[in-house]
Amino acid sequence: MALLIPKPSPCDPLRPRASEQQGWTLIEMIGVLAIISILVLVLVPVLMKEVDRQTRKDEEARLKSASEAFQNAAMRNRAIAGATNWATVLAAQLGWRIEDVLTNRRANARVFLIDPALRVGLTSSSVLPFTQTWQGSLPPTSARIVLLSSVGEPLPSDLVSGVAASTSAFNAVWEAAPETMPAGWSWSGRASDLCVQRITLTPLFSPVVLNNFDGSPGKYGVDTSVTNTMTTNTFSTWHLRSTELRLHGNNNLLQSTEVVQTPVSYVYENGIWRGRAFMSMSTKRLAGQDLQDAVDLFLSAPRNVNAKNSVTQSNVVAALTSYMQKYLTWANGGFSYQTSDIKPVKDAQTLIGNYVTDLIFKP
Repeated sequence: MALLIPKPSPCDPLRPRASEQQGWTLIEMIGVLAIISILVLVLVPVLMKEVDRQTRKDEEARLKSASEAFQNAAMRNRAIAGATNWATVLAAQLGWRIEDVLTNRRANARVFLIDPALRVGLTSSSVLPFTQTWQGSLPPTSARIVLLSSVGEPLPSDLVSGVAASTSAFNAVWEAAPETMPAGWSWSGRASDLCVQRITLTPLFSPVVLNNFDGSPGKYGVDTSVTNTMTTNTFSTWHLRSTELRLHGNNNLLQSTEVVQTPVSYVYENGIWRGRAFMSMSTKRLAGQDLQDAVDLFLSAPRNVNAKNSVTQSNVVAALTSYMQKYLTWANGGFSYQTSDIKPVKDAQTLIGNYVTDLIFKP
């Protein structure tokens, strides 16, 4: 016999009502929307602040890249851009479109600001742009530039690329602390939206000094320029780092080539270019005259009163000369290791060591 289960009647209390099968009520929906609205009001400012922070961070990175590219372009091109061509130079160096140099990702114009006191070139009135010749430049003065950008409101309308309105106006921007408004500014934007990249050009230059102590002056050239004859006994200038300095004898033969990276000083004497100051940081190349200077300096130094066996600097020089003579004899004989051939060299070497030890003896 089959078991029959009765169907619930329409009035059965266990049967869901029609209203309970229709999902959320209007009141419930309004409640959910109210909660979402509150969350949006709380979270949106936080999210927007984070977006602004990331945008600022990105812009600061792009300005730093532009600063490095500007300096690299100056050394590579032997020229420093000015207000008329800075964007073109940066676009070529960075591989950006000119539009991407002139404006940031918020579509705000960037500004290339020059210190009014900046001087670089051959006269006291020379300013940017600067193109280097073989003559170089006077010592750079106030060689400062600022790249400005805003990730919020556009920069003040009176702030345009070029020389700043005044030194004080430039200093206000240069000296402004991060996320602070430059002194004297009247701007509707927020200080936290301002991005400032400072560029100092002086470190791009190195001093070059050439001296002539010869009746027939030496010659020099810079990069691919024509070789020039020394017309005065001293030629002093500043060249951009990475400049190639070429030194020639008065017979036009090339004697030395150097890529300028640090201060350089040479003197032309007895037909040879050599380091001006012996054993100084400026010495770049040793010639025979430098070795003679070393000997003269050594012999003229005060003798150590504690030296043993009455050894003097002259004894050391004589022993060194004897060693060099014996070494040359051994070398010309094919560096034979026969005892009779090598013994004189070893004995001379031992004598040098003994003399030096006695000369510098300290009780």
